[in-house]
This record gives sequence, structure tokens and C-alpha cells, in this order.
Amino acid sequence: MLSSLDSPALRLRFGPFLADLRTGELWREGMAIRIQELPFRFLAALLERPGELITREELRARMWPPGLHLDFESAVDTAARKARRALGDSPRAPRYIQTLPGRGYRFLAPVAVEHPEDPPAPGPPGPGVRASAWTRATRWALPGLLFAGILGFAAWRKAMPAAAAPHPPHFTRLTSGEVEIFGARLAADGREVLVGGAWDGGPCRLTRVDPVSMATKEMDREGFPLAAGAGGAWALALRPTRLDDSTGTFLGTLAVGGLDTTPKEVMADVLFADLDRAGNMALVRRVEDGFRLECPAGTLRVESWDLVGQPRFSPDGAFLAFLQHRNLFGWVALLDLRTGAIRRLTAPVPYIRGLAWRGEEVWFTAGTTTQADLHAVDLRGATRVVYKGTSRFLLHDIGRDGRVLLSHNEVHPEALVLREGEPAPKVLHWKGHFWLADLDAGGRKAVGWHMDPQGRGHVLVFGTDGGEPVDLGLGEPGSISLDGRWIAAPVPVPEPALRLLPLGLGPSRTIPLPGLEGIGDVQWMPDGRSLLFRGAESGRPGRLFRVDVADGSYRPLTAEGTAGRFRVSPDGRRISVDTKRGALLVDLQADSPRVTGLRGILPGEWVAGWTQDSRSLFIHRPGRPPLALWQVDPDSGRRRLWKTLPLADRAARIVRQVRVAPDGRTIAVQTYRNPGTLFLVEGLR
Repeated sequence: MLSSLDSPALRLRFGPFLADLRTGELWREGMAIRIQELPFRFLAALLERPGELITREELRARMWPPGLHLDFESAVDTAARKARRALGDSPRAPRYIQTLPGRGYRFLAPVAVEHPEDPPAPGPPGPGVRASAWTRATRWALPGLLFAGILGFAAWRKAMPAAAAPHPPHFTRLTSGEVEIFGARLAADGREVLVGGAWDGGPCRLTRVDPVSMATKEMDREGFPLAAGAGGAWALALRPTRLDDSTGTFLGTLAVGGLDTTPKEVMADVLFADLDRAGNMALVRRVEDGFRLECPAGTLRVESWDLVGQPRFSPDGAFLAFLQHRNLFGWVALLDLRTGAIRRLTAPVPYIRGLAWRGEEVWFTAGTTTQADLHAVDLRGATRVVYKGTSRFLLHDIGRDGRVLLSHNEVHPEALVLREGEPAPKVLHWKGHFWLADLDAGGRKAVGWHMDPQGRGHVLVFGTDGGEPVDLGLGEPGSISLDGRWIAAPVPVPEPALRLLPLGLGPSRTIPLPGLEGIGDVQWMPDGRSLLFRGAESGRPGRLFRVDVADGSYRPLTAEGTAGRFRVSPDGRRISVDTKRGALLVDLQADSPRVTGLRGILPGEWVAGWTQDSRSLFIHRPGRPPLALWQVDPDSGRRRLWKTLPLADRAARIVRQVRVAPDGRTIAVQTYRNPGTLFLVEGLR
């Protein structure tokens, strides 16, 4: 399926080939030709303007959404190579795709337009039959005739009086003040909205809102709504804790009941739930080996190391739509409750969050860290843009009458560096936006990324003593080598790879990682000759891999299911791994790595670094200040409070991650605010 969310509903014929831009399929004389999504996007961009130069910048804008960070130059070349292979074309003697070095590409063959209702074109003439001169002439003249017809249609439309513009959607604001919204749902009868949010840095509280009178009533419960059922029944997540920032995921205790009574607590470690009209429940809960989607509750449907989220019953109860995530990407999946079959409705898209049914379509929000739009996909996989905003929206719910609950969210990141002997922290930001990725071993440099107005990420390196950053260009940040000369950065799509970016003079280098997906969390080994990274074979649970910098060869380091944020000890002998099921310790001193549970670390805590002697770990818990840092002995499990940072002037912010230099003298803290405003929207179609 072509995942372009606004692709034209056309079929284009050239030579013996037919390209269906609605479905992303390529055919040759009635036989399907296997072609991947990105090569098809590349081919479609050329087919829509045959004979014209399509620049590399145009191809980049057409093939990838804004905010995606990868090596676009090599990605375009790879897509061109695969498209040629599907067509049986040659770059040296091209019949279809011509390369214009340094500029772009051109499609050489004539292209004819077929509409979906057109009958299939006749097959090639049989043996001994010659096509008539009229047929040959028509075949070559048809593109020109179609082009002239399109121009005439455009002129006619221009001469016609303008049709009345559709009424814009109407937004009713439901919240005020600065609030981080954990979740919101419309009651089954649509008469009230239940919101779970943290106002002005406080705990997450349930609040009832009347969308007509705008009267609010705060409830004495810490939690947020998961689903509204018939007869005033609700599914709630009580006492939520933050699980994953990138997917906006919280973990709580599932409780079921009415709002005017004490709900019954049913199950711990639940992330999502939904209720159908008959009272059946679908839920996602965390288990030791990842996540389980159950529908009805207790019946396993999906078990995955990657996050499964947002299950929603279709209005007729025949299907269950849900999201599946892998790193920053995710897709909409559909479970047929009659047959048990599961299929993808969309290709992977970045920052996908929020899902609800509207009739026979599934609506969802997806985009970048700075802009997310509202999209729809039907049961055939056809997608469209419902509402394109200028910033970041998140879908929470859709009522039976078509009203939509959307929140407008703003993320304000801020990185702080606290150095021993200095009274105040230094704030690292570039034009108001900086996400911390790593701190070098000496505490002298910090690497992260900045999002520009076009939604593109730039790798930035700051000196922790202040000053302007060094911009290393577009990409995703990684870690700094021990000698301070290189940054290793992941390239997750379309062709997984690692990039080595020099901090001084010299060219960058790319290490391909064929056959892998979900690349992230790159770390240098202390010897500087190898790198560790998190990844997975296609469709398999994640694990850690080790790659040789000299020859680019890589091999698995740990067993499947042992992927997560990790830190390498200064002596290179041990690795701590923060996974969704708990912290692990990988011992590299034996012939084969030995993986055990990391002692002394509590659920929800993350590793901030190793001490210089590689005997202890610095530990923190993401959340609101004050920030407590603990020192833990992974062998004995003993822990002691090492330092408390009040961060009093930043009490409304959330501490996301912490990096402590091995000598303990430099601490880098990533914080952010995520204020949102909840709206009830009418008129979206």
C-alpha cells in the first residue's frame, strides 16, 4: 500500500506496466511485480511528471514526511536502484528512469492515465497480428490529448463561479491554565467529558466537564479515563506512572465502575482499554516479555516486545483497531474479531498517537515532534488528511454524533548542565529547542538535536562550559567517542545504518546494517574500535548488537528481548540495560555475555551513568522535581542517596533523563514542559 496520505486516485500505464497510485501496486501485463513502498513512491513521483526533471529535493519532500532524520542522498539513490530493478531497467541504457547526476531524475517513456472505472486495457496482439497505424498513433498521442483535456478542465473550473467554501470546524475549549493531559473521553451519551490531567505541575486528577455549560468538577481520584461504556460505566487508569515519553504512554491500575461510586480495581500494569456496547473489554497490559493485547479480557490476541496501544472497537463490534509501535514509528493494525486475522492498515509513520473510529474509518494523529495532523484510513487501507494543523494535535476520542476530542500540545524542552563548584546550572538550547542525547566521558561536551521550523532534526554539540553549539547537519544524535573525535548516530530508515560524524575536519562515514530494523541507542565501547546499538531482525524482539568500526561487520551481543536504553561501564566489561520489563546487567567478561537482573534498581528508575571505577551506577526516576540521584552497587544491590537537586525554579517541568559523568562532577538533565489545551471539535469530515 502506498502510504502517502493524499495520493491521487489514478492508474498510470507505461509500456507493459501499470502503476496503481491508490494501492501502491505495480503490474506487468496482468502480473503483480514486487516493489517496496519507498521505491514505489520514487516511481510515482516521476510518473506524475513524465519527461520533466524531478529534483532530489522534490523527491525528498514527496517520499518522506517532514521531521524525519536520515541520510536522504543515499536513501534516494537506493529507492532509484530498486525501482529500476522492478522495471528491469538499466542506468547505462535507460528506457524508463534517467539519472541526471547531481540534479535528479527524469522518466523517459510516455505515460497514459487510466481512471479506476476504465475497463482493463487489451492484452498484446496475438502471434502474426500487427497493431494498426491508427492504434500506434493513438497510443503515442494519448498522453498529449489527456494533458490538453486536463488544461481545458482547469480553465473551465477557473471560469466557473467559486463554490461555497465548506464551513471550517468549530473548536470549543474545555480546559484552561497549563495542564498536561494524560487522557480524555466523551461519555457514552455525549453529555460530559472526563479528563485526566496534571494542572500546574500537580498530580494527574480526574475532572468532569460539561461541554454545554462549561462547568467543571474535580474528582478526588488520581488517574485518567481509558474508555466509556454503556449505562455510565467507565474504565479508568488509577495512580498512573510514566512509561514512555515518545508514545505518551502511562501505566496504571485498571478500575471499572461509575463516577459517583468507588470503582472496582481489577488489574495492575494496564496501559489501554476499551469497552464495546455489550460491555466486552479490550485491554493492553505490560507483562514480563513485553505487552499483551487481550480481547475480550483474558483472551490473548497479540503479544509483542514492541508497544501495542489504543485498542478501539468498531461501531458494529466486528473489528478492533489498534496501534503498534517500533521506536518513533508506528502503524494502524486491524483485528477481525470474527476470524482472528490481523492486518496492517497503514505503513509505518512517525509519531503516531491517538486512535478512534468515525463510521467505517479509523482516525489517528501522526506527524513530527512539532506538528501532527489528523488522518483517516478506511478498511481497504486508503488514507486521507482530515485536518492539517499548524502545530501538534492529539486525538483522544470521537463521539457517536461525530464530535471529536482533540488536544493541542506544545513541548518545551530544556537541557541543564550542573557542574561542581558552579552555583547555577547552564541552560543548553538553540532557538528555544534542544533535546539531550549524551554527555562525553569527561563531562566537557553534550550532544543532542534541535528541531528547525521545517520539522527537521539537526545534530548539535555543546560545550558544557557554555557558548554556541556546533551544528553537524541533519540527522539523529548518538554518542560521543571516548577521544571526543566522533559521534555515532543511528539511521533507522529506509536502509538501516550507523553514521560516524567527525567533530573536526574530515568526511562522515556510513555503516550499513542490512536485515535489521528499529536501530537506536548507539554507544561507543571504551576502546573506540567497536560500537553497541539496539536493533532487531525483521519481526523479531529487539536485542543488543556489536559492530566493528573498521570493517562494518556486526553480530548479536545478547539474546532476543534484551533491548532498551543502555550504558556501558568505563572499563567496557559490563552494560546496564533499561528495558520495559525491568533493568538488566550484561556481563561481558565471560566467553559469552551473561545477562542477569540488575539488583538495587526499583521499577520506573533509569540508569544515568557508571562511576569511574565501574563498580557503581547512578540512578534516577523520571518525573517532577526534586531530582533524587542514587548510587547503586549492582553486585550487592546496596543503594544510597547520592545527591538531591531541588530544581525549585523548574518545579512545573518534567525530568526526562539524566546523564552523570563518571567522575560525578558534571550532571546533564533533560527537562520539558508539555502543556496542552483540550478542545471539542464539531464539523470535521
